[in-house]
Amino acid sequence: MLPIFLQFLLLAIPTLLSFNVGGANSQAVGWNPKQHPYPKVPRGSKTWSYRSAKKGGNDTFPDPYFALEKPLDTDPGVIKFIDDQTKMLDDYVKGCKSKDKIAKAIADAFDYSDYDNVQLIAQAAKPFYLYSVKVGKDNRPTWYTCTPSEMDAARKNNLATPPGKKFLDETLLSVNGTVNIQYTFVSNDGQYFAYIAADANADVAKVFVRKFTSPLAQAKSFPEGGEGALPDALPFIDGNSGLAWTRDSTGFFYVQVNDDQSGANAEIGSAVRYHKLGTPYEKDVTVVHPDKVGPNGKQNYWFVWISLDGKWLMVMGLNDVTGHAKAYATLYEGQTISDKMKWIGIASDYNYKVQWIDVIKNVFYYWTDKDAIDGKVVKSTLDWSKARAIKNDISEIKDDLQMTQLVPEQKFSKIMYNFPFGGDKVMLVYIVNGRYVPKIYNFMTGKLLKEATPNEPSSIYNAIGDKDGIVGMYAGTFSPKTVYRISFESDKYSETLLTQQAIKGTNPNDYLTEHLFATSKDGTKVPYAIQYHKSVKKDGTASGWQHWYGANGFIENYLWDQSYFSWIRSHHTVFIWSSGRGGGDRGEHWHEEGQNHNRQNAYDDIIAIAEDLVAKKIVAKGKLIGEAASAGGMAAAVVANQAPPNTWGALFAERAVCDEAQRQRTRLGSGQTAEYGDVNNPVDYDYVRAWSPLQNINNKQKYPAMLFQPADSDDRVVAANTFKCLAQLQYSNPNNPAPLMMYLARAAGHTGAGLSTDSYTDETIAQHCFAELALGLKRTD
Repeated sequence: MLPIFLQFLLLAIPTLLSFNVGGANSQAVGWNPKQHPYPKVPRGSKTWSYRSAKKGGNDTFPDPYFALEKPLDTDPGVIKFIDDQTKMLDDYVKGCKSKDKIAKAIADAFDYSDYDNVQLIAQAAKPFYLYSVKVGKDNRPTWYTCTPSEMDAARKNNLATPPGKKFLDETLLSVNGTVNIQYTFVSNDGQYFAYIAADANADVAKVFVRKFTSPLAQAKSFPEGGEGALPDALPFIDGNSGLAWTRDSTGFFYVQVNDDQSGANAEIGSAVRYHKLGTPYEKDVTVVHPDKVGPNGKQNYWFVWISLDGKWLMVMGLNDVTGHAKAYATLYEGQTISDKMKWIGIASDYNYKVQWIDVIKNVFYYWTDKDAIDGKVVKSTLDWSKARAIKNDISEIKDDLQMTQLVPEQKFSKIMYNFPFGGDKVMLVYIVNGRYVPKIYNFMTGKLLKEATPNEPSSIYNAIGDKDGIVGMYAGTFSPKTVYRISFESDKYSETLLTQQAIKGTNPNDYLTEHLFATSKDGTKVPYAIQYHKSVKKDGTASGWQHWYGANGFIENYLWDQSYFSWIRSHHTVFIWSSGRGGGDRGEHWHEEGQNHNRQNAYDDIIAIAEDLVAKKIVAKGKLIGEAASAGGMAAAVVANQAPPNTWGALFAERAVCDEAQRQRTRLGSGQTAEYGDVNNPVDYDYVRAWSPLQNINNKQKYPAMLFQPADSDDRVVAANTFKCLAQLQYSNPNNPAPLMMYLARAAGHTGAGLSTDSYTDETIAQHCFAELALGLKRTD
């Protein structure tokens, strides 16, 4: 189960209050800072000092709201801060006259059957389908199993009713409904279902196991893992790192981390361990120990995988967001599972990517960026005669395998994901001009079998392969879900549409897409796409909603999101997908041009697109809304400091890193230094210090309306990032003509994927109302 990021949330509508409309230079509608002063927050004397290359010595800056880094659920001062800010937002949005319409528009955007994680368990004695579905405003998905014949019969009716039997209702995993399943792993015999379940979608979760003969369709009690789960419960699991069942299905390898202390522990490392079913996890065997490597004692994070034939165990270690790895392989069967097993070195250091596809007859197929910045598929021979036993640490093995190229690099089209299937095929998902494009190859020969499949305008966001074929799941701005079953017989391609979901009363063909370019500060042409209903006139009167991410070589374009869709459908607006540097829209070079010392380019590109929209009369000045999450949310806080006044009427910073120095003191922080710079390096520090949002708040700047959206259970970007930034903004700009506020998402983690429908709806209503009041934008419904 591979989620490919889900963004969420935002904006607004009309009001009856009599104030001027028009962004940061004019008074926001419904807002008077004299009548509604910001809550007073105690200031402290904490300072930080870092070495600066420019100064040739220390640079010291204050951190007056350092106390807001204390635990948000127990510290009285932090609790008061949250209560005060929540009350201020609640009081403000009471003036929202369209709350009921907003709620209905969001409900309409949920009015479809969200089929996900669709996979054929072909290895079972009697193959069956496993899938999840969330219908309408269900808070959590329900998992089903069905036979292939049941699936085939149901698909003829567009899966109007979920076929088969209920297997697991996620709402029954906890009393309050806050637990969600993040990742699933089916045993090789098709009998066991291992699932990583998290409370409030925290990154660190637990593994549970149940048999497919033990469904959770109803419950009287709510133990961890749900009624009927096996006693096997493993804590401190990072689901991103995978889980690998042994060939005989009697146990599995997994990755365990130390307690991350709700994200406050900066370096938690990880270990590869083995669990045998039916035994206490305390007796689990450590196979690979935590490994401290790199500058500043950075710890890496292990990932595990077993070849599809069940013979080869692979471990891969990463220590930053570049994806560059060290990797090892072992034939675990026939050995005593321990930390002294024999291993073959694949890549001995963090010099290039190693992304596994499969092992066939001792030949390892994978893709890498070694001497191919955008990625290529290669093969290497795993010679077991060269395997060596570990004495103290797996890093003792310094071998690097020789590679033979199979699929050459495609310049400016980078490989992002791969999904093997059918025993000798792989779906490679490339980023091509800002879109995900799947291409199917025979990975053993490197032959291209299908250029792009299926003929679907939406973007692929997930795929799950098996020994007979692959299920591809697609979504787009106006199309919530399309699912295909893809297979080859004698290399003859076929695709079967399982379901195509749509929103009632909406025709995707009524919306237009245009591809444009803005000129950034350094003269670079930056692409972006606009989407709008064909009735919208580009005469300088429309409102706009600009989304961006622009980091880590990823893209967030043309995705389905209920908030986006309900906003577009209910307003005379233009939606903008930004493709600035730092993202992967034009290949890895495009990423590097917005990375580390080049990071400012990413912010310049966002601003350039915003200004171009007004210059081309696509969007009215002061009616543009900027929105982004995570690294994109950080960018929102940066451009609020840097952009000319009135560039945006409102900005939304979701789960945003606002203090890059604090970021490196929290979970996974040191792994971000390759992307953003290391504040402990004097040269890097000067670059980071120039843009880090908190340290660059300007008391002379007129800020647009801003709503920050942290989450209380976010252990990737702790909420204190927002708390400190908001407190400083309000202190420095008490008379800002537009409101500076916060919505704290409860029982929520870093991503939107784990939010319940109710929580998502509540957050979106608050955001839409906030923008309605701040900008006075009118609805079309």
